Parts: sequence; structure tokens; C-alpha cells
Amino acid sequence: MTNEYPQTLSISGLPDGHSLARLAQQQVRVVNVSGIHLREVYSDRVPQSLELLEFPFSDVFSEAGACPTAAALTLTVIEFATLVRLPGRRAFAGAVAATAACLEQDLRVHVCCYRGRGRSPAVAWAALVLSGRASLDQAQQWVMRIRPEAQLTVASLSAVQWVNNRATGAQWAVA
Repeated sequence: MTNEYPQTLSISGLPDGHSLARLAQQQVRVVNVSGIHLREVYSDRVPQSLELLEFPFSDVFSEAGACPTAAALTLTVIEFATLVRLPGRRAFAGAVAATAACLEQDLRVHVCCYRGRGRSPAVAWAALVLSGRASLDQAQQWVMRIRPEAQLTVASLSAVQWVNNRATGAQWAVA
């Protein structure tokens, strides 16, 4: 784990064609979890050189109850597995793994969803933890610093815990 702020990670809402071209030019990998296939929407503006990874799943994060800090939680965590069906869980895990792999290799990665408030911040939070770059609390703080509009919720925390448990077999206690 490091205290170094991850300069290689960015989070946003759905980028337009010009933004995608700029990301390609800067050799930034894009992890899209919006469910909108960007090459289809911006077929004439997305360079083939853009490394675009798409993992569509429903946004269950934005509408869930607020999660001010992971350390302050004194509640029962909603089980991510009950909120999201298997294809969505697989897509979330794939997006987290792809993002974490970029972070582990110090590659630039941009995570986006429709509004940049629910899915992409949850993926980034989980990837920071899974990659070993940050603790649960530090990762949450970094995501809020990178994307102040992020809505990290109880469902986000549950998803982070779910992916960590799958990867490590560890169980995080939330008391």
C-alpha cells in the first residue's frame, strides 16, 4: 500500500468523441461501464488505437443510501450479490480487474459511466483496494478527490467488499 495519490487514474461521466480521441492520443486505457457501446455511438470519432474495455452493468449504486466514510459505518451491509444479477456481477468484477491491472502497472486508466457518479466511482474504489494501492478508507478518499461528484453509497461499499472477498477470500468486518 502506498500513500501516493494515483495520478494514473481518472473518473468521469460518458465522454464525447473528442474526449475519446484525446484519451487515445494520450495512450489512456478507457474502462467503460455505462452500458453504451462507445465505438457504436462515436464510430467516426473513436480512433482504433484507443484501448477501450467495456463492461456493461446496471447502476445500483447512485440510488442506495449514502456512505460518508467506510470507517464510520455502523450498519449491516447490503449484499451486492442480492442487488445485481450474475452477468452484472461478472461485468463489475471484470471492470475492477481491468482497472486494478492498469494501476498495478502504473498505466493511465480512465473509468467512465453514464454520469460518473455511481458505477465508475465504485469500480475505481474497488480497483484501488484490489491493486493494493490504498486501504478501504484511503481509496474512498482518493475517489472523492478525483471525482467530487461521486456518490459512494452502501451499495458501493458492498460491491467493493464483494470483489475483495472473491479475490482474497478475506472477509472484512464492518461494525
